[in-house]
Amino acid sequence: MSQRFRRDATFEPALRAGPEFRLAMSSRAAVLADMIRLLAPRKSGHYARRVVQLDNRVELRDIAWHIVEWGSVNSPAYAPVRRAVRAVGLRYIDARSSRP
Repeated sequence: MSQRFRRDATFEPALRAGPEFRLAMSSRAAVLADMIRLLAPRKSGHYARRVVQLDNRVELRDIAWHIVEWGSVNSPAYAPVRRAVRAVGLRYIDARSSRP
């Protein structure tokens, strides 16, 4: 008799709450923030100076970050965040996409 696999809904939140996970992600976030600053185009103004690492997160505090990332009619999409996420070895998931 085979048992069907059932996903444990509490596993991922418990893992994310652990101090080891937070420490590991904090060091990854520091590398990610540095990589975003490196990949930011020089002519983007203060974009690179407004990339901030907070604990295990990276925040973009530039008012026009979306134009640098996604482009506009007058400028190409440089995508420093998406490229940096892939370069660090993480997976970029767009909040608008349906896949996990």
